Amino acid sequence: MTGPGLTLYDHLTALAPDVAVQASGGVRSVADVAAVRGRGCAGVVLGRSLLEGALDLADALVAGQPAPAPAVATAAVGAGAADASPAPAPTRLARRVVPCLDVRDGRVVKGVRFADHRDVGGIEELARRYRDAGADEIVFYDISASPAGRSVDRSWVTRVARILDVPFSVAGGIRSVDDAREVLHAGADKVSVNTPALERPGLVDELADAFGVQCVVVGVDSLRDEDGAWRVRSHTGDPSTLRSAGRSTLEWVQEVTERGAGEVVLNCMGSDGVRSGYDVEQLAAVRQLCPVPFVASGGAGAVEHFVEAVQRADVDAVLAASVFHSGTLTIGQVKDGLAAAGVEVRR
Repeated sequence: MTGPGLTLYDHLTALAPDVAVQASGGVRSVADVAAVRGRGCAGVVLGRSLLEGALDLADALVAGQPAPAPAVATAAVGAGAADASPAPAPTRLARRVVPCLDVRDGRVVKGVRFADHRDVGGIEELARRYRDAGADEIVFYDISASPAGRSVDRSWVTRVARILDVPFSVAGGIRSVDDAREVLHAGADKVSVNTPALERPGLVDELADAFGVQCVVVGVDSLRDEDGAWRVRSHTGDPSTLRSAGRSTLEWVQEVTERGAGEVVLNCMGSDGVRSGYDVEQLAAVRQLCPVPFVASGGAGAVEHFVEAVQRADVDAVLAASVFHSGTLTIGQVKDGLAAAGVEVRR
């Protein structure tokens, strides 16, 4: 607590202006936080000064705001964390752009409204492409695992972990703490559960207790029924096994977050793969009830769709598949569009 090494940060930010530098060490006051941010650092890590009460986190967050933009230093916020309130807050992290890879029989496939899947490439090939394109995170769904009554193949998870230097999440038939542990040990940063959680909701509690909420994602496949209500579907990887879970989407999201889900991905099945835009109405309704990081999935076809999901539904991340697989849009184009609309993104 003798003050930050400002000269070092001057050198680092000058040498690598496009790299986010996190300042750590010696920060003891609001003035130190402001000084570090003034050197161009993207954030500041706080430890002893908070523990010993020399610095108040709320004051540090204010001091860490760059001018004139409303974004703030990341302080000691963990990866994937975000403000939980429905309305945008100055402490929110940058919005994430997340490509999604549906895996079946060792290949990446993509369908329309969860049917008619076609091959779009190899797992490792696409993982490399999106890593190099600037993805903030990558999601892998083994879509045949739950319908086949098995768990995700760990071998390709291990291969992907050797390639990626961005966080990635894996889903597919993870039915127990042991299943999740094997997937995490294979290199995944998060595990995502959908059908297994619907079959046994206590699984969410068990995973959160074993690994922490930051590792636990719940995927929600939702479809509007004839009566106008949104309800959850399970076994969605194969149209022949698709079934209604008999649960309200809104009630299910509330339940899983109370049980310990650290993130929710809402797959709006009616919009999936058609590229006509996210189901903003449904996303906004779920956002009001979801106090954890919330990811929009299903329907993106143009840059304005991503912007609309963030601005109108206040999602923390936008997930897409076919629009990236086909080359219609790049991750860079999406980030440029979000930034032009005033949305903070990682560069």
